Amino acid sequence: MSLITLSSSATGFGPPDGGGSGSHTVMQFKDTGFNKLAHLNDVPDMPSYTTDLMGDKVSLHTGSLQFEQTDISIPGNSNIPVELTRTLSSPDAWFKETLDFANWSLSIPHARSTYITEQNGDAKSNYWANGDTCTDNLNSNSTFSKSYEGQKYYGYSSSYWQGDSVSIPGKGTVTLTTKDGDNSYKRYNNKNWKVDCLSKNSQGHEGFKVITTDGLVYHLTHFKAVKSAKPFTLQSIPPSRQCLATGSAACVENPIVLYPSNPPSALEYPLINAFLLATKVEDRFGNWVTYSYNSNDQLTSIQSNDGRSIQIYYTSSAADARIDRAVANGKTWHYDYHDQSGRMGTLSAVTRPDNKQWQFSHIKDVYTPFWNKARLAEHTQVPFMGDSCIEGYSGNFITITHPEGAEAEFTVGEECHGTTNVKKIRKIDAMRVGIDDHWIKHDYNVFSIKKKSLLLQDGTEYVWNYDYSDNPGMFSGDAPTSTNRVTLELDTIETAHLTTTTLENPDGATETHFFDRKKGPSEGNLMYIEYRSPSGSLLKGKKYLYQNGVNHGYSRVVDHIGGPAMDGWIESDILSVKATHVQRTTKQKTYVNYGGNTDEYTTDYSSFDSYDFPSITKESNSFKPDLKYTKQTYYHDTANWLIGLPSVQSISTNGSAYQEVRSTSYYSAAGSYKSLPYQEKSFGNWYQQYDVYHTSGSQAGLLKTLKYNRANSEILFDNYKRGVPQTISQRQNNSTAYHSAYQVVDNDGRITKQTDFEGHCSSYSFNSIGRMTYVNPCNSYWTDTSISYADTTWSEGYPSVTAGMLKRSVSQGNYRKDTYYDGLLRPRFTAEWDNSNKTGTIRYQRLAYNIRTNQRMLAK
Repeated sequence: MSLITLSSSATGFGPPDGGGSGSHTVMQFKDTGFNKLAHLNDVPDMPSYTTDLMGDKVSLHTGSLQFEQTDISIPGNSNIPVELTRTLSSPDAWFKETLDFANWSLSIPHARSTYITEQNGDAKSNYWANGDTCTDNLNSNSTFSKSYEGQKYYGYSSSYWQGDSVSIPGKGTVTLTTKDGDNSYKRYNNKNWKVDCLSKNSQGHEGFKVITTDGLVYHLTHFKAVKSAKPFTLQSIPPSRQCLATGSAACVENPIVLYPSNPPSALEYPLINAFLLATKVEDRFGNWVTYSYNSNDQLTSIQSNDGRSIQIYYTSSAADARIDRAVANGKTWHYDYHDQSGRMGTLSAVTRPDNKQWQFSHIKDVYTPFWNKARLAEHTQVPFMGDSCIEGYSGNFITITHPEGAEAEFTVGEECHGTTNVKKIRKIDAMRVGIDDHWIKHDYNVFSIKKKSLLLQDGTEYVWNYDYSDNPGMFSGDAPTSTNRVTLELDTIETAHLTTTTLENPDGATETHFFDRKKGPSEGNLMYIEYRSPSGSLLKGKKYLYQNGVNHGYSRVVDHIGGPAMDGWIESDILSVKATHVQRTTKQKTYVNYGGNTDEYTTDYSSFDSYDFPSITKESNSFKPDLKYTKQTYYHDTANWLIGLPSVQSISTNGSAYQEVRSTSYYSAAGSYKSLPYQEKSFGNWYQQYDVYHTSGSQAGLLKTLKYNRANSEILFDNYKRGVPQTISQRQNNSTAYHSAYQVVDNDGRITKQTDFEGHCSSYSFNSIGRMTYVNPCNSYWTDTSISYADTTWSEGYPSVTAGMLKRSVSQGNYRKDTYYDGLLRPRFTAEWDNSNKTGTIRYQRLAYNIRTNQRMLAK
């Protein structure tokens, strides 16, 4: 273990008395408990540009990268998902998840928190560990301490706890808050989700009942504790005064020793990521999906009241076993792993039912920090000494090969991102080195995406590059300099409070995103976008303005102050308010440049209600005096927690005289239809009415009778399966009698037979991944259609075809058509002919696309 002992003859100001006496070595370590992304609630939610083929999502604010891939998804009669989705979190956080697939984790609804324990596993009074999840204050966690080599070391909750949160796949993540003066321990959030506390279960843990704004109720009750692969290191309290003399010899009597890595194991404490996993999700009509777990807290099945089911099996009965396979409707997905001595295990392949594979590869040499056990989380987001932020490692995070052959490589690197308006709270300059060091840094360091490359089978490569402004942050009261500023052409504001990410597309065109970086609720707001041509000319721009929404309380997350300071501070200086308000967009302006002219299009949003929905929208432009006002009212059913249903929309040219253009009315919240739509109107006249809904069994909540505003116009829907009505009846022409059409739906939700109102029918067959393979008309006068799929092994004599492309062959009588698809499943080449005279009838098509996959060429 190497020691770096610092001493200096430099002098500085410090308190006259306090700590700092004695001759014990004071060790300081990297703060690996801090997670800036958790403070920002920075959840990547934007699919990568052009394609989300690999499931990659990027936050352009920080460059944080994560992946989401769905292996199994079974549609149902209700809108409650039954699916198996994997996520790979960012390089800064993947090892803090449930790790059901080695480095990937299951994506299911959950709440989560973090705590540490003694080295013997004693969690002391930490509230999640003791089951008091929601009947105790947020951050009711313990302080841990230990004496080591004559010095005291501590683990404060402000350092290891990053807040409590709830994540619902497809709907986002919220940080839970409490409100001043509310002694009920009730939890709130800024997405208007309703959160209630559930009594302790058989595990001895309380749970949450979370109702999202579409009325779905999530029971998060199964407790699972996962020990992080990276432990938490206790920290010393720095001296509270400077050493007694200015000479270097006197100062080294009380040395501060910095450990860049490898702290002593005696000070490493288990860091526990605690989860409350979903056990049941239900809607207001009694439909449900349940999640079952074994004694190791591993998910074993997902089942629904309409017959959907996914079964999950593990590599062994051990507590750390990985998922081996998943089975649904007789089809199996297999999971394989790569293990190497001294390295973290990783998911290496997912084999689909058609035997095609997702493949994942990682560089696991001694230099790569993501998968090397000795270097895992060696990177820390907090500058280690002083306020300098050093950008170090840059390299491959993952290479993914899609089952259809496309290959993508993702490169990430350490990037320094700055924050402004940070409270200046200086540490004591105990060693008199004369270098300011602050408890709250204005710069933080995270792994950000630097490059994405996508390679297709024909050698076509698309490359996206990401560049960051790296402008240093500032403390409150500091005067901006040129190094703090960025260049903005769209506006003349002070740009020191902005940070930028520039995305360079494969064609050389760029888009620069400007984000607010002021510490507070507005941090991370997208403020401007500048779109430029490959030559650098500004083509288009966007500008956004915001205001704080309703106050939803405080998360109790604070910036860690772990010892004495040279500057005074109060709680509001260090309290995180990122989760307190939703950021309401109040203005959006678009600039379009052409021929030396600029047109401006402006949309203003105002009159927000108590749920942060805008009631008035005003649209205008720079080249016409005309204005358009839109007034939107909403229906909020607080009994069933349906928030923000659109009700009446009206338009105006002056903001005072409005004309109704459309409206939707709803059934009573207390009735059996529970706020389902009743009637649709256009300009005051109804045109569509939902007369009857199913109210029992697995069809509850589904439409039964639809009526149009004309005589004998009813359409009846019945016998639903997988969300598809298998019987559809309507009035016969000039008659009150009904006639029916029929559909047969299989367990995957695919229609395998259709019979129209005249009795004509066709049957359909599919392969194991849902691609149609056969069409069989019931009338023998019509020829069957056969469809087959294969991967090419050579060019097959065509210049536009390469090995590895997907080939679809269609055969119907003498008709033949071959279509060749690239790795993005875009048709690139077709050959079509009459098989009785191929030479005389064959014709070809060659297709090409731009970087956004829009077709740009069709050659015959």
